[in-house]
Amino acid sequence: MTATVQNLILPWLDAFVTALLPLLFALGLAWLRRHHLNTTFLAILGQAAGAAYQQLVQSGAKVTDSVSLHAALAEGVSYLAANLPRAMQAQGITPERAAAMVAAELGRLLAVDPTINVGSSSAPATTSSSVKA
Repeated sequence: MTATVQNLILPWLDAFVTALLPLLFALGLAWLRRHHLNTTFLAILGQAAGAAYQQLVQSGAKVTDSVSLHAALAEGVSYLAANLPRAMQAQGITPERAAAMVAAELGRLLAVDPTINVGSSSAPATTSSSVKA
């Protein structure tokens, strides 16, 4: 039994591993390259949203003003296109899709800004002491 393992199975296993090693190495490099590209894209997308946020704040208009919001999104999309033109082309990201991605990231920035109020606060809050049974 030991002779069979040494003479038949171990050489076959060695050949199999030797044949697969370059493929596994290439797959590992492809994964690392894609992971780096995704990380870079997300970082620059965050910076583009920051540029849009800065444009929105500098305009002095309300967040709900569509003109200033569109100008801010255009600023963010142009930042994204200037920093990742080949990646956007390779991934097939259209200007409309880029605007949607920048708008989503801008929404995240606005959501954590305590100075932004989108809703109406004119309705008084009902407390338990003001409700009669």
